[in-house]
Amino acid sequence: MKRLIICLLVLAMALCAVSCEKRTAKNSPEEVFAITDMSITLSSAFEQAKNNDYTACFEASDVTVYVIREEFKDLTEEQASISLASYAELVRANNISKNPSEITETESGLTTFDYSYQDPFTGDVTKTFCALYRTANSFWTIQFCCDETVYAEYVPVFDDWAKSVSFVLKDMDYVIEDKIFISMAEGFVEKDLAEFNDNNRITRAKTEQMISTYASDDGSIILNVKRESQSDVGVKKIKDYAELVHERYTMQAKLNKSIKNISSLQKKSNVRYFEFGFNQTAANGMTTPYKYFVFCVDGDKEFFTIEIACPDKQYDGNFDNFLKWAKTATTDLDD
Repeated sequence: MKRLIICLLVLAMALCAVSCEKRTAKNSPEEVFAITDMSITLSSAFEQAKNNDYTACFEASDVTVYVIREEFKDLTEEQASISLASYAELVRANNISKNPSEITETESGLTTFDYSYQDPFTGDVTKTFCALYRTANSFWTIQFCCDETVYAEYVPVFDDWAKSVSFVLKDMDYVIEDKIFISMAEGFVEKDLAEFNDNNRITRAKTEQMISTYASDDGSIILNVKRESQSDVGVKKIKDYAELVHERYTMQAKLNKSIKNISSLQKKSNVRYFEFGFNQTAANGMTTPYKYFVFCVDGDKEFFTIEIACPDKQYDGNFDNFLKWAKTATTDLDD
C-alpha cells in the first residue's frame, strides 16, 4: 500500500508539472486555420483576430502571424508578371529600415528573410520571419512575429508553419491539341514546343510524338504530352501500354543514368503511374532536381503519355494534386 501511495504521489507531481508548463504557441496542439484560398497549420494557442490592415491575423500569447495577399487583378500587368524572387526583393526593400536579412531559399523551397523592429516607446525588440509565395492569381507574404529573445528557438517552428501553407486554386479545364481533356489548377500556359525539344533530354521512342508542353504561371510545374498510335506500338490495352512505357523509362535509367530513382508502376484511384528523378536545366544553365509523375491515357486509335513534374523538394506537397489531375485526363471530348 505504501508503494502504491508513493507511486500515486509521483504521478500527481508529474501531472502537476505538465499542467503548470506555460502554454505557448509552439507547445500547443496543432490546429488548421483557413481563410479564402489559403490554409495554414499553427497551434490551438492561436485565435484569429480582426485586423483591417492585413488579409488575416492570428494571435497567441507569444507569437502573432500576419497574412498579406496581393491579387494580380489589383496590380498592373507588369507588376503581376514579376517572379517570386523579384517580389521578395520589393517586400524586403519596403522593410529596409528594419535591417532585413538577405533573402534565402530554404531546403524545403521557401523564400524567406527576417527583420527586427524596436518599439520607440517601450524599447522592446520584435523579430519577424517572412515567408513569401506566388500562386496563379496572387502574391502572399506571411509574417511570423515574436519577441527577439525567443526568436532563435522559434525559427524551426516558423519554418514548419510556413511549409504547412497550402493554397486552394480554382481548377480549369484544358483541351490539349484537341486530343486530351484535363482539369488542372488555373494559370498553366502552353510553351514553345521547339524550345522544349531543344532542351529536353528525356529520350523518346521513335514512334512517339511530342505534341504539347505546358508550365504553371510561376514556371515551377511542367506538363508534357506525348502521343503514339496503337498500330505503331503493337498493343491495344492501356494496362499493357503503361507497362511498356514504364519499361522504356527503366531502360533509359539503366543505359544513361539521366533518369534516377525510377519507381515501380503503381495504381492508385484507378490511375497507373510511376515516378522518377531528373535534373532539369533552365535557359540560364542552372540545373534543378525535378521529380516526375508519369501516367498514360487511352485514346481511340492512339495512346498518350503525360509527364507532370516539379522541383523534387516540392513534389510531396504537389502529389495529391498531380493524382487528382491525372484522374480527370481523358480523350472523350464533347463535340
